[in-house]
Amino acid sequence: MSGERAEQIDSSKIHNGDKQQKAMDRAYSSTSVRTTSLRSSDRTTTIEQLFPQIAFHSNALAEDDDDDEINEQEIEYRRKWEESFFAVGYTRPTWSDEEAFCCHCCSDRSAENHPNKQPGYVACTALCCGCLPVGRVGNMVVLRQRMVERGEEEKPSDCCETNTSSDELLRPQLLCVVGPYFYVTLLATLPFLLGLSGFTLCVGVLGNEDLHFGVIVGWAFVTSFMFLSLLKVSCSDPGILYRHRTPPRQRPPDESTEPQDNVWWWNDQAQSYRPPTARFDPESQCIIEDFDHVCPWVGTAIGQGNVFWFRWFIASLGITVMFDLMLLALSFG
Repeated sequence: MSGERAEQIDSSKIHNGDKQQKAMDRAYSSTSVRTTSLRSSDRTTTIEQLFPQIAFHSNALAEDDDDDEINEQEIEYRRKWEESFFAVGYTRPTWSDEEAFCCHCCSDRSAENHPNKQPGYVACTALCCGCLPVGRVGNMVVLRQRMVERGEEEKPSDCCETNTSSDELLRPQLLCVVGPYFYVTLLATLPFLLGLSGFTLCVGVLGNEDLHFGVIVGWAFVTSFMFLSLLKVSCSDPGILYRHRTPPRQRPPDESTEPQDNVWWWNDQAQSYRPPTARFDPESQCIIEDFDHVCPWVGTAIGQGNVFWFRWFIASLGITVMFDLMLLALSFG
C-alpha cells in the first residue's frame, strides 16, 4: 500500500509539473507574440519599454559596485569633516575631491537632478583649485596656515593628567584665505580698477605737464592704499569660528553686557556651538564671527576679521574714483 501511495504522489507531482510548464510556455509564447507584433508596428519598441522593471534591475545591479565605493568615500569624507578644527558645514575635504565630483556630475546626464549637486561657484572654484596645492575650509580656499597652541579653554580637560601629545595641543591658524568668489575679484574687480588707474596715469597724470607734484603724490597714495585694502579684505580670515562641541565656560556678566550675550547656540549645519553674534554663511559653509554679508566683488565673506579693511576699501575706492575723474576732466579740459 505504501508503494502504491508513493507512486500516486509521484505521478501527481509530475502532472502538476507538466501543468506549470505548459502555463509558462503559454505565457512565453504570448509575450513573444506581443513583442513581435509591437516590433512589426513600431520598430523602436524594446523589451525594456515593455517591462521597465527589467531595465531598472539591470541598471541597479550594474551600479551596485559603484554605489558601494561611493558610500565608502562619503563615510570617509564625513569622518574627516567631523574631525575638522573649524565650524564648517559638510563639504568634501579637498578641492581635488570636489573637482572629481563636479566632473562626474557634468558627465552624468541626470546631473540636473543629482541630490548632491554643488552650486556653480563651488564648481568653478573646484576646477580652478583642484590641481593646486591649496587647502580647504568649508568653501574657502586656504593659501597659507600655521599651527599654533590652543587656548586654555580649548585644551582637553585631562591634558595634564594623561600623556597628551604635543600635536593634540595645536590647531591651525589661517594666515591667507580667499573666499568662494575669488575668481570674480580676479576677472572683474581687479581688471576694472587696474584699467581705470592705468588710464588715469597715462592720460591724466603723465599727459598733464601743468599738474602739481602734490596732486600726483596724493593720487598715488590713495590709489595704492585702495589696492592694499582690497588685498587685505580679500585674503584675510573673515573670522571663521573654531568648532566647539561643548559650550565654553561662561564669563560672569558685567554691567555692559546683557545676560543673553553669554549664551551660546547650537548650529546643526556645522555641528558646533556659536556665540550670538556669529552666523552660519551657506555660501562659504562656515560659521563667521560678527558676520555681515558676502561681497562677490571682493570675493569673500565680511566678518570680524576683515570688516575693518572692507570699510577702508569702500572709502578709498570712492576717493580714488573721484580723483581719477577730476584728473581726466583737467586733462581733457
